Amino acid sequence: MKIYGYKRRAATKRRIEMREVKLCSNPARLRELARFIKRCADGMEKDPVRWDHQHFAINGKVNFIIANPGITA
Repeated sequence: MKIYGYKRRAATKRRIEMREVKLCSNPARLRELARFIKRCADGMEKDPVRWDHQHFAINGKVNFIIANPGITA
């Protein structure tokens, strides 16, 4: 598993690999995210050749993206 991200206020939109992620949330939102991750895993398992990626938007400000490593680099 690899984790990527972008700096909030960067001069360039360059994706960087991260070694750690911290999620600050309430239990309801974490369960919603867990269901999203499960749906993504199920979709990836069902169609590994065509399942590319999915976005989980949080308040229109933060995107949590799950990507198929076999398709999306």
